[in-house]
Amino acid sequence: MTGPPAPEAGVHDDAEVVAQWIYVKSGEVNLTDDSRPGTSETWMKYADPSMEDGKAGDDHSPREEYAFLKALPDDPKKVRAKARAFFYATDKTETRTEHEYRALTAVLSRAYAYAAEDLAKLYRALATIPGVRAAQVQDAAGRDAVALYLRNEDPTANRDELLLDPGTYLCSGHRWVARSAGGQWKKGDAVISGVRLVTAVVDRKDQRP
Repeated sequence: MTGPPAPEAGVHDDAEVVAQWIYVKSGEVNLTDDSRPGTSETWMKYADPSMEDGKAGDDHSPREEYAFLKALPDDPKKVRAKARAFFYATDKTETRTEHEYRALTAVLSRAYAYAAEDLAKLYRALATIPGVRAAQVQDAAGRDAVALYLRNEDPTANRDELLLDPGTYLCSGHRWVARSAGGQWKKGDAVISGVRLVTAVVDRKDQRP
């Protein structure tokens, strides 16, 4: 995998968002049920003590995520180690490679407040993980996207993909792609496809950008 350039848009200053909320509008298409495609809105406190210091398991508040990014070293090996500790192993069958990939992509998918140089360290670390691949795809909203995934030698194992905006290289969604036919889908179908439509910092819950 060749690491994409550091994102240049949407950089936030931590001091500006401490008392604010993160607004996310997203959509999902799911072939495993009969529900129609729909959208949802969520508001997350940027600084939420109930989500910090291990109180929510391996989940973290946006403020804690920002602090993690700011403290990252330059060495990709050390970045991978810190990511493993930040999103610790919950499955004993998970390999170190799988753990590191899961942890790094989890950080990327939740990077609501960030500096471009810090995200660049994550991309450089991802590029050193064996088996990481990238592909040009279209998401459920018809937008171009870069799909990141970890290669699996099992030809029947479905593939989890993190989608990135090709202009900013920020998270734009996710896909669960079938590698064999089953139920209502065929090989290559995006069985579950989520898109991130809007992400913004707002002053209060229920406020929209």
